[in-house]
Amino acid sequence: NAVIYGSAGSCYEQLGQPDSALFFYRKAIEASSRDGNILFQKDHLYNVAEIYMSRGQYDSALHFMTIGADRDNSEASLQTQYRYYSIMSRLHEHYKQWAQAVSAIKSSNHIDSLINKREKSDQLLKHEQEITRLKAEKQLIEKEKSIALQRNRVLALSLLLGTGALVFICLLWFQKQKRRQLKKEKELADRV
Repeated sequence: NAVIYGSAGSCYEQLGQPDSALFFYRKAIEASSRDGNILFQKDHLYNVAEIYMSRGQYDSALHFMTIGADRDNSEASLQTQYRYYSIMSRLHEHYKQWAQAVSAIKSSNHIDSLINKREKSDQLLKHEQEITRLKAEKQLIEKEKSIALQRNRVLALSLLLGTGALVFICLLWFQKQKRRQLKKEKELADRV
């Protein structure tokens, strides 16, 4: 249910209908709370806070951010943490809490760099896996070529031996025929 409500909230937000979006985000918060899905709950709390910020209702935004911050953060993804600090930096800036705003900005920048490193690391890993796959493919192709070459050599040798045996048999047959012919001629010559 939380996913459905959250998706509906997102759709209404994109359609420029913040009241409907808030209604469905709140439903998503309730459903994810019942399901024990803290990550979805945090995400939807932040969605609500951002809508309130866009309306200039900073106290309401801070209220929902505080609820989100009170939830267990151990399983929060880097993107969720980045989003939290990014929103909090804007809230602190609004309330002219400069030290907290700077601290939140530093935290969001640090997490952003971790996200970028992870993405680069993931890209590098995918690239290495692709190289390994291509090398394995190349080795397989080379092995198949080698097997085909050996097969062709065996076939050529078999054909050569078969042809040689056939020629030998033909020579023996012709010699036998020639001996018969000579024998007949000798018998004819002896009769005469």
